[in-house]
Amino acid sequence: MLLRIGSVLLGALFCAQVSANTLDINLSEDVAQFEFTHPIAASSGYGGSEVNFGFLYTTDDDVMGTLGFQIVDTAGSGSPGLDVGVGVKAFSATFGTHEVLAAGIGGEVIYSPSAFPRAVLNIELHYAPDIVSFIDANRLFNYGVRVGYEVVSQAMVYVGYRHVQVEVGNNVDIDIDNSGHIGLQLLF
Repeated sequence: MLLRIGSVLLGALFCAQVSANTLDINLSEDVAQFEFTHPIAASSGYGGSEVNFGFLYTTDDDVMGTLGFQIVDTAGSGSPGLDVGVGVKAFSATFGTHEVLAAGIGGEVIYSPSAFPRAVLNIELHYAPDIVSFIDANRLFNYGVRVGYEVVSQAMVYVGYRHVQVEVGNNVDIDIDNSGHIGLQLLF
């Protein structure tokens, strides 16, 4: 279902005016993730909005799709280089004998210090409690941190860590991903 929604959105996004799209690819020994982000409203006094969708798979044949929407803006005039995003993200996953559908809230913090403007620290967090976790899931928790360097104006390389954990059944926590990775982010 999430894959169908993502396909429709992908088609709509490519038909829309293209500006500042991001393709993010990150890999570890056992996990690959691909994520596409598209701005859908220019930054205004209330920030800019963006939609993103992604796909993650593992060597254990675990698969997870995501679809998200968030508002991103500068944290304030007293915090140069600090951007904050808040929004929602839907998760659809199949791992082992379990299937999960969850809607989380959360966001990210992006910091680029003025002394090193090409360096970027990014922290992301999403949480879906029991009330918005369905099928086999009781809750879902997703967080990640990455440190990157802008090699050229339209490409950044980074190292990161991601933890995606789902509670199923009788309070059994299962990690879909709990590993470090290397990545490449392209802006076009």
